[in-house]
Amino acid sequence: MYANCAAPSFEPKVIILACADGGAVLQDIVWTSWTSTRATGVATYVYNDCSPSCVAGHSHSVPDTHLTLTDPVRAAGGRLVWSRLQQNPEPPGYQTGAQHGGPYPLPTERM
Repeated sequence: MYANCAAPSFEPKVIILACADGGAVLQDIVWTSWTSTRATGVATYVYNDCSPSCVAGHSHSVPDTHLTLTDPVRAAGGRLVWSRLQQNPEPPGYQTGAQHGGPYPLPTERM
């Protein structure tokens, strides 16, 4: 998967969800399963609430966030990479966001 938005990695300890600014990250990931069709783990979700703006926003942590990676696709060079992520619990405000209900897409090539 493109956990750092630049190069594929296997069982990363950190996944950057907001490649543009790093404002959403799953960190300290402990993988509980990694197969050819699904990967599951537990992490701490750290995000910027962008209130009143992303520059002046506040960082929040959601420990014990469960994540599931699914839908592997062939990337450049023929590697399989995960294309979808579901996390639980959903962060505050998630129900009104663009990715409401997930799973949401992951980068499948270098950003």
